[in-house]
Amino acid sequence: MAKNIIQLDRINMPYIRSLKASRQGHFLDIRLNAPYCFKRLRSGKWLPLNREYRPLGISRSQSPLASYEEFESEALPSAALHFDRIPASRGDTEERKFLYGDATAPHRSLEHHARYCARLEAIMARS
Repeated sequence: MAKNIIQLDRINMPYIRSLKASRQGHFLDIRLNAPYCFKRLRSGKWLPLNREYRPLGISRSQSPLASYEEFESEALPSAALHFDRIPASRGDTEERKFLYGDATAPHRSLEHHARYCARLEAIMARS
């Protein structure tokens, strides 16, 4: 996984905050290395996926994906995530929770980036 995005039961928020929309070249960093959604695995853990629906740091061109289950070691325990702290996104299901949509992608503006960070921090905040 790239850039040490996941640290134990947390997402590396200083790194995510550094991916400002105004900084050139960060579109791909956000697309590949920042969570777009979380996918629930059979174990009940949640795997953060990038915009290409791959585990963080992996692009479609790098690796065909056989199963999300093979990345369980990178998934976060349910107790570490609090989806009830943010409004549901269009497309949310019991198996997948989204952090943004195409129109509100964090690379589009500093406002969208700030809203994205706030949503992710709310989900990850410890009780």
